[in-house]
Amino acid sequence: MSYSPTASVCIPTYNFARFLPDAIDSVLVQDYPDYELLVVDNCSTDNTAEIVNTYVKKDQRVRYIRNPQNIGMVRNWNRCLEEASGKYVKILCADDLLAPSCLRESIEILVSDPSVALVSCKRLVVTELLVPICTLSFSEDREFARGVDTINICLRKGNLIGEPTAVTFRKSLSGRGFDPDYVHLADLEMWFHLLEQGDFAFIPEALCRFRRHEGQETRFNTKNYSFVNDEINLFSEYIDKKYINMSVYQKSTLKLFRKFSVRTTKTKLQVLHALSDIKSKFT
Repeated sequence: MSYSPTASVCIPTYNFARFLPDAIDSVLVQDYPDYELLVVDNCSTDNTAEIVNTYVKKDQRVRYIRNPQNIGMVRNWNRCLEEASGKYVKILCADDLLAPSCLRESIEILVSDPSVALVSCKRLVVTELLVPICTLSFSEDREFARGVDTINICLRKGNLIGEPTAVTFRKSLSGRGFDPDYVHLADLEMWFHLLEQGDFAFIPEALCRFRRHEGQETRFNTKNYSFVNDEINLFSEYIDKKYINMSVYQKSTLKLFRKFSVRTTKTKLQVLHALSDIKSKFT
């Protein structure tokens, strides 16, 4: 492309060819036209290239980028950031979909309020066949909150901001990239990084669909409790920040967790219980 679009929608993918047409089509029907669509393929072995190239031939906004080798999920997200030329970025997971007004409504907020670092929206959770299951939401109301206040809420209640598909953020604040040391919470850790630089805005309408299916890496991480170490690391990274509302006892307990390797399922469950107790006492 010879121009710099306002927004970059990036679809990182690995062997999700069966879902890609839904994801790509949901971007191409956006009612906000000034965007580029990058499909960043993490060396898939299915027919991803064939599918994406049919779109490349039809629409100049679509670009296909293929890694010569698999670099892992989080590093592929960072490859998306490296290739994106838009002022605002949305990372759309290859098995998810956007509502037609998602880009426009998110970007309108970012344009109108320079203090906002990222915008999120309610998510409609669906099955592999797109049958609705439930919705996930930060709030039932439109929200504008200080970034550090949002960090405190998510440390207590979990990732209410949402998965990458739900979030649109300023590229200028994301130069550090996603932290590849995180396996399961790389998105939330990035949201915290952005929210230390600006505020949070939330749209209470379901402007994206989030698929749940057995092929998701997040499902694997949940089943084997690999997210527990990420939680410990995330808490440990933020507990000494001046704006974190946590007692000395809670901070000391979390620091103790970090000194030990949490490997067995039994130990992970014990730590998960302790983390839940700390969160319940979060002020």
